[in-house]
Amino acid sequence: MLAARRETASEGDAVAANVYAHHQAEGGHCRKQVAGAIAEERERHARDGHNPQRHADVHENVKQQHRQHPAEPQHHAQPPRPVPEYLDWNWWLGPAPYRPFCNFGGNSPHWDWRWIMDFSGGQLTDWAGHHIDIAQWGLGFERTGPVAVEGQGEFPADGLYDVPMRYKFVCTYANGLQMTVANDSGQGIAHGAKWYGERGWILVNRGTLQAEPKEILDEEIGPNEIQVYQSDDHKGNFLECVRTRRETVAPAEIGHRSISVGLLGEIAMLTGRKIRWNPDTEEIIGDPGASALLGKAYREPWTL
Repeated sequence: MLAARRETASEGDAVAANVYAHHQAEGGHCRKQVAGAIAEERERHARDGHNPQRHADVHENVKQQHRQHPAEPQHHAQPPRPVPEYLDWNWWLGPAPYRPFCNFGGNSPHWDWRWIMDFSGGQLTDWAGHHIDIAQWGLGFERTGPVAVEGQGEFPADGLYDVPMRYKFVCTYANGLQMTVANDSGQGIAHGAKWYGERGWILVNRGTLQAEPKEILDEEIGPNEIQVYQSDDHKGNFLECVRTRRETVAPAEIGHRSISVGLLGEIAMLTGRKIRWNPDTEEIIGDPGASALLGKAYREPWTL
């Protein structure tokens, strides 16, 4: 669930039309990010550069926005057992702390690792690269981030899984807009990203597009209105950009900015404190304990 709120908003139906244009132009999502540290993601994407925005201005006519993730897994991890002959377990673990092999709850370790903090951040960081990408793009924030994040999460009391199984946090941006992120465990809001204006709303959910009033979807974007990047094929777009050196529709910088929101929410939940964030320098302000969670120690001999 994602909710965005700004006290002074106008012409809510116009933003819905623009968000619809975003959805039609992108045709998907940015590269999924499930990393466990913002510093790690920034280092990975440092070579991407910082090119001009895909559109010129922030949609200040947004009044609310809802965004929701699916629920966490319910099955339980299996006990440690011998490493299969086909698997180099030490290499699979990489820089994460060493632990005995197990299937993490499924038939192999290759899926359910995401519910373990050493490797990921659960459904939150799994889906942040999908819905937060679209949410920030629709708001004009895709190359920046919030200035404050606060919320609560419910973590397992025991067992192998240690990511938040239920969570809700609020992100405040520099212009005063607030975005609420939550999973769908009894939150009562449809899965996806939903923007509210003064005269209507629009919902985007990985192939689903709805609006109220429905006529919003029939509106045409004029030549003097916001024009977004046109792409209906991620793989084709990537190959085209390899040839032309043009920026892709979903560049690494925006993937980094998308996952950063989820990771900041996780830090706020882990510390139980409001996180004040400088999106320009990518630093937590006035909280050394929270700042220490921006990165992770690597198991030797791994480095980044």
